[in-house]
Amino acid sequence: MQKIGRKAGHWALLWLGAVLAGLLALVLVNLLPEGPVLTHAREGRAVLEAESHEMITEVYMGWGSRLDSPADSAMLRSATRGEGNALQSAMDMHTYARYWHGYVVVLRPLLAFFSFGTIRYLSMLLHTVLLCMVFYAISKRLGLGIALCYALTVAMAYGMIVHLSMQYSNMFYLQYLLCWAVLKWGDRPRMTRHTATFFFAVGMLTAYVDFLTAPLLTLGLPLLLLLLIRQRDGTVLEEPWRELAWTVGQSAAWACGYGLMWAAKWPLASAVLGRNVIGEAVQQTALRVQGNVQETVDRTVLYQENFARMFPPLVLCAVGLFALLTLVWLLVWDRPSWRRMPRLMPMALVALYPYLWYTVLANHSQIHAWFTYRAQMLTAFAILAGLVSCWDVSRLRAVWHGRVTKR
Repeated sequence: MQKIGRKAGHWALLWLGAVLAGLLALVLVNLLPEGPVLTHAREGRAVLEAESHEMITEVYMGWGSRLDSPADSAMLRSATRGEGNALQSAMDMHTYARYWHGYVVVLRPLLAFFSFGTIRYLSMLLHTVLLCMVFYAISKRLGLGIALCYALTVAMAYGMIVHLSMQYSNMFYLQYLLCWAVLKWGDRPRMTRHTATFFFAVGMLTAYVDFLTAPLLTLGLPLLLLLLIRQRDGTVLEEPWRELAWTVGQSAAWACGYGLMWAAKWPLASAVLGRNVIGEAVQQTALRVQGNVQETVDRTVLYQENFARMFPPLVLCAVGLFALLTLVWLLVWDRPSWRRMPRLMPMALVALYPYLWYTVLANHSQIHAWFTYRAQMLTAFAILAGLVSCWDVSRLRAVWHGRVTKR
């Protein structure tokens, strides 16, 4: 009990420090000269307006590749100074006060020097570099097969268009950095001792920059990589239910960080702006959970719309075929590997997280299925990586060269 109390105290101090640091960062960037920021933001919003009416916003076939020009336009507007002083502007964000809009800490300085087109170009370079970094780190730490699973997961979520949308970029770039960090330091003793604190901090950072796009990416993908590392290194807890409980614990830490950081903005904004931002946030949260007369929730449609975008028929057939081949391999050539199946239970749990999210935030996930579907990257990566983990490469080579028989 004393240990839990001490950890809770550390987390409380960490939360307080994150809130103060986040507030200070927003105030400081709002002190930057407004002229070039306003000019570049207006130019960018004009580009987005033209794209939404004159260009194809669904870059490839289907809504899975649709760009969110209205949200990007709102982000550019939030990067400009609002009414009042720097503190009031940082809290109000042009009446979008219920979010932190932490992306402004990066976006506003960029707009001070670069046009919207140049920012998109820099975003493309960053996306390419980060994806290559993570792919290399996974292949080095967990093998080429798992790295290919990760790359396919990004491709299934139309990762190639992410750099064109600032709203999508936030969570992708953050999960890239977190995955890379987990692969580099995930097995260090200090990280092993403080994994829950790590995910608590990740949850807070996610809430700070998130625009309610696909926040689960920053939890699920690093967590799945950690589970794979633990399996590869033989550090998984002996009983499967203990490993499952460990997974739930890390997820709960992330959820606490996310919820506490997001909610911290509401009383701060209410005090600074002199209006009931808490009431606004609660009202919007209730709408996003249960809908209203104009935006009714149909959970059947909700799950279908999201699932179909992440798993079109071609992908389902390919994954089904791979699963069938894996089953044949395990039944015919590598039956002892069945004993390792319980170790995949935590990964199966993480694969279900998106559907839990959709169930809770039903209205938001239904009307915005064309981008909320990306939360299922957790599901896709868990399935693909889990199937690949069932294959013993050394035994496969031996079977291929006829050195072993069925067992």
